[in-house]
Amino acid sequence: MKKNNQSRFSGFFVLLFVVLIVLLPIALLYYNALQGARLDSTDPRRMAGFLGTGASFAADLSLLAYIFLLVPLMLYGYVAARRHLFVPQHKYAMTFVTILNWAIIAYLMAVSYSGAVPYYSQRNPNQLIIPTLHLLTGGIAQVLATVSLIRMWFEYRLPMALRYEPIKLPMRVTLGLWLITAALGIGIYIAWYGVPLQPRPEVPTLQPSPEATPQATEDASPASTPAATEETPQTATPAAAPVATEEATPAATENRSVDDDVQKAIREATRAAEDAAREATKGAEDAARNATKDAERATKRAED
Repeated sequence: MKKNNQSRFSGFFVLLFVVLIVLLPIALLYYNALQGARLDSTDPRRMAGFLGTGASFAADLSLLAYIFLLVPLMLYGYVAARRHLFVPQHKYAMTFVTILNWAIIAYLMAVSYSGAVPYYSQRNPNQLIIPTLHLLTGGIAQVLATVSLIRMWFEYRLPMALRYEPIKLPMRVTLGLWLITAALGIGIYIAWYGVPLQPRPEVPTLQPSPEATPQATEDASPASTPAATEETPQTATPAAAPVATEEATPAATENRSVDDDVQKAIREATRAAEDAAREATKGAEDAARNATKDAERATKRAED
């Protein structure tokens, strides 16, 4: 009987090998694709979160999903199995947890880890120890969970050699690794971003330097106005005519029209310069605000 159990349990290693053969190339290709990916500012993985920390919107959502959904479902599936409620309670609960875990890993965690490696490897490599442990425990748990799902969903379609027994040991190891991974993930969130819903100290907003706006205004408006006004007296001053005759009247009219055109051109140039100065000022203020936010996040991560 013992020999029969050992031979049937070998099917577990066969399924494990098949799952690894399929998942490893996919994981490597996906990780390489992430190296050249650029996230847009409207992406939830870059948008500001809603828990009052420096985390992104997706990170905050993932934290709440683990605390209020995934961990309770893991424990519910374990209790259902202990009470022999295998179908549909245990089966569907573990299936949902496994699939949602894979989705969160592919969408958020792989992206965060691929961005954290080059950042912390040049500053503080010790910050990567816990995320790497999180990666290992979570990866092993997901592979074991995938093998267990194949065993549950194709129980009567698999060859007899792959219907391994006992099934409790891999499932309990998977549950233990899942809970460890969830605890490490919550710890990483707090270490990187801080405790959610805690008041943060106000950081004074950096104002754009005074040299930004006046210089743009001085460079924009005087550049066009004086040049035009300096040329105005030469064109507007008529030649000396001591006697006003009928032939001098058209010349004076033409000079006045020229003066009007010059003044109009000066006003248009001045208006355009003022608009350009306002746009430059607004761009400098926006750049300063963005730099302030990036500096706050970088300071927070460096302090952690």
